[in-house]
Amino acid sequence: MWRSFALGGQVMNEIIEQISKIDAIAYKNEQKIKEILARERKRLENEMKKYRDRTLSEAEKKAKALYDQITSKTNEECMQSEDMIKRYADRLETNYRAVEDRLVRDIVARLIERDQ
Repeated sequence: MWRSFALGGQVMNEIIEQISKIDAIAYKNEQKIKEILARERKRLENEMKKYRDRTLSEAEKKAKALYDQITSKTNEECMQSEDMIKRYADRLETNYRAVEDRLVRDIVARLIERDQ
């Protein structure tokens, strides 16, 4: 009876030893998986950062191109408006001088008429 108990104790030790080995292997696997997940997380974070930076850079370039296009168009329209305003001002000045000349001639003519 004692002998079977001793054999049972040895079997128990073997079982505990096997469980301990399985536990150690499971722990190593868990650590490997954690390392793999950490590397994958870092890789994905870097990939997302590159994507974000690239997208922001592209958006910035598009915004600058649009700004330049709007500025160019606005400057062009401004120059056209200035040219048009100058032409109107020139016409107004020409008309004003013509009216002024007629008015001065009329006044001088009336003064001469009145004095005679």
